[in-house]
Amino acid sequence: RSRAEFEAVEFMSPYEHDAHFLRQQLDEHQLQMILLNMPGGDRPKGDRGLGCLPHRRVEFQESVEVSIHYAQIMGSKFINCLAGIAPEGSERAELEVTYVNNLRFVCSEAKKIGLKVVIEPLNPWDFPRFFLTRTDQAADIVAKVGADNLGIEYDVYHAQMAEGNLTATVRRFLPLIWHM
Repeated sequence: RSRAEFEAVEFMSPYEHDAHFLRQQLDEHQLQMILLNMPGGDRPKGDRGLGCLPHRRVEFQESVEVSIHYAQIMGSKFINCLAGIAPEGSERAELEVTYVNNLRFVCSEAKKIGLKVVIEPLNPWDFPRFFLTRTDQAADIVAKVGADNLGIEYDVYHAQMAEGNLTATVRRFLPLIWHM
């Protein structure tokens, strides 16, 4: 068990480390990997996910294989598919179609091994032009994808910054909130 008494952890970006080494660390500290983010592109260059980016579909699909591989080795229950930053001048409708199609792909691949996928709204003040910013928008995307292994990661900080009224939001969307 960890010294801080945690039983489970999430990992934003495990891909800089060997998955077997990370599994060994989890076992050594008696921790469960609950969630890991899919590869999100080049963070130093401002990437925050690839899900909605039409010009990066191939890179997205390659990242699905990598994230599922890591999730299997590390025993993760969820992978988080970050939507990404909308390119300047992009059409929201095209980005949404891309995100929905990419989510259908990752959900189909993840389902083969019993893995669940979540999407996480990020607030627009910390992440300007991030495609997914509100819980109601995430719920709409989940409905459009139509996969039974897709839910919402509800980050309280981002929800408060973007929409406030956390109690009402959680009550309304609790069945879709799979990780908080």
